[in-house]
Amino acid sequence: LVERLEQLTHRAHQRIYHRAEAATGRVMRMFLVGIPQAVRAHGWYVLVATLAFALPLVGTAIGAAFEPGFALMLHDAPSLRNYEQMYGKDVEAYGRQRGADSDFQMLGHYIMNNIGIAFRTFAGGLFAGIGALAVLVFNGLYAGAIAGHLTSRGLGDNFYSFVITHGAFELTAIVLAGAAGLAIGHALLAPGRNTRAGALRDAATRVVPVLYGVFALLVVAAVVEAFWSSARWVPHEVKYGVGGVCWLLVIGWLAWQGRARKR
Repeated sequence: LVERLEQLTHRAHQRIYHRAEAATGRVMRMFLVGIPQAVRAHGWYVLVATLAFALPLVGTAIGAAFEPGFALMLHDAPSLRNYEQMYGKDVEAYGRQRGADSDFQMLGHYIMNNIGIAFRTFAGGLFAGIGALAVLVFNGLYAGAIAGHLTSRGLGDNFYSFVITHGAFELTAIVLAGAAGLAIGHALLAPGRNTRAGALRDAATRVVPVLYGVFALLVVAAVVEAFWSSARWVPHEVKYGVGGVCWLLVIGWLAWQGRARKR
């Protein structure tokens, strides 16, 4: 009886832990192979989404930096003063108003806010892709105006050292969500020989790994933003260095991870 029980226990142990290891392996393969390959497979959509977000951002940032009143075209005066306070020289933590919540409470806020933006960007693709482009352009204009205004006020160093690290994850996720939305919109506009419902279903299946990547990047971005980006005790030079490394890691992961090795 004891020997029989030992055999059953051994078999149960092997079955349970083998399944756990198999599940872990699938998750690792998804992040190391599936997500980067899916992003590269949607390369043209990623390029269009990047341009739709980056060009308005850079253009508005330059305009607001050299023309103080330019930012008022996109933000009202109280909002701009609020941003000046959030990145002022006497704040307890960057990116927050005085008396703001704790790091853990801000973590939840960042996760919900970032996921909301990404969802709207992706869902906008259902409107023939135009909605996704509109959300990308709007967010680029919105962020660029803030960056340029703070630069003109002499607070650019505080702002850029705040956004550079978590921006590697957050901005990449927003662009990828836009690219997934564009893929959905393109399938609706040009289904080919397939029905529109079939084309939409196929496109949605192909972008699922991209959306996994978007969610993972947003969670990482929220953690970094809550506990690292907002910290005043970290020198700006260190944040710039860490932020640069994070950008290289994200770009390297999406551009080269999962490629077949040459013999």
